[in-house]
Amino acid sequence: MGVCSKRFALNAEVGVVKALNVNAPGEFKVSSADAILGGIG
Repeated sequence: MGVCSKRFALNAEVGVVKALNVNAPGEFKVSSADAILGGIG
């Protein structure tokens, strides 16, 4: 087995990271589409 990455979502605008959301192990909260779209507006 290899090393697994954590689940995350990144929001970038013109090559600049605006938000990086990393979930805790076993969770699916901050990287969901709803969470990301909520943070854009």
